[in-house]
Amino acid sequence: MSSSSPLAGGIAGTVQKLKQNLIAASGGGNSRKLLLIREDEPVKVRFLQNPDKWMIFYEHYVPDSKMFVPALDPDPLANHSDERVRKTSLRHMTNVLNIETMQVCLLKMNQDLTNRLMMRFTRYETLTDRNYEIVRSGTGLQTAYDIEPDDVATMDLDKFAKKMYDMELFLLEEADRYHGTDYAEEHKRNNGGNTLDDDTDTRDQDAAAERKERKAEAKALAEAELKAKFGDPDTDPLPWEDDDGTTTSRVSDMPALPDAWAESKANGLPCEKGDDGKCKICSFDVSECLVAKK
Repeated sequence: MSSSSPLAGGIAGTVQKLKQNLIAASGGGNSRKLLLIREDEPVKVRFLQNPDKWMIFYEHYVPDSKMFVPALDPDPLANHSDERVRKTSLRHMTNVLNIETMQVCLLKMNQDLTNRLMMRFTRYETLTDRNYEIVRSGTGLQTAYDIEPDDVATMDLDKFAKKMYDMELFLLEEADRYHGTDYAEEHKRNNGGNTLDDDTDTRDQDAAAERKERKAEAKALAEAELKAKFGDPDTDPLPWEDDDGTTTSRVSDMPALPDAWAESKANGLPCEKGDDGKCKICSFDVSECLVAKK
C-alpha cells in the first residue's frame, strides 16, 4: 500500500508486525471475489500468501445498509451519530485458492481465524505448503473458526500469481461503494493501471486456454479408448477377412464394408441380433451395428 493510501491499515510487511497488531487489537459489489464460509459448511483452501503479505485493515458495520465498510484515514465514519457504526474491528485479508473450484478468492479473517492460522504458521514456518479445511461456527460476535491442515502436498502456486486480487483495490472499491468516493480509480492511476485486479484479459485468456486443454485431453482419451477397443487403423491388422480369404490390414482398405451394411438395410435386411448378442449379418455387437441405428 502506498504512503498516500486513504485506507487505515496496510500490508503486514513482517510477521512480527502482524502479531503486534493482533495483540494491540485484542484489548479493545465485490462479493464474488470473497470466499464465503458458511456456518457448518467446511471449505478447503490453499493459502497463496504467507502472513507477511496479508492485508491489515479495519472495518465498520453499518446496520442500516447492512454493509461492512473499510475504515479510511481520515475516517468519515469516525464521527457517525451511531456508536455501533463508529466502532471498528480489526480484520486481515489474503488470497487463497478454493480447492473445490480451483478459483482464486479473497479470504477475510477475523482475529479468531487469524490467531489460529498464526499458530500453524509458527509451527510450520509457512502456510502455503499444504491445504487447510476451514470450518465456521456461530454468527456475529460469536463467530469462531476451526482449521484442519492436510499433509504437505506440492502445488505449483506460481501459475496462480496473475490471478490474485489487488487487496487494497478491493477495499477501496468497498469504501467507494458506501461513500460515493473514487479512491479506487485514484489507486489505479497511481499504479499506472497495472493492478492485479485489472488483469481481466489475462484471466479470460487463461480460462480459454484451460478449456482448450481439457477439450484436447478429452479428445485424446476418446481416441485412445477407440484404439484400445478396435485397434489402431494405422498400425494394427483388423480381425476380418475378405471373401477371398485375404486379411485386411487397414480401415482405408475396407471401403466395401460400410457399403455392404447400407445395401443390406436398403434391401430390407437390417442387422439382426443373434443368440450370442452379435448381429447375424455383420457379426458385430448389436450395439455397434445398424440395429441400433434404425
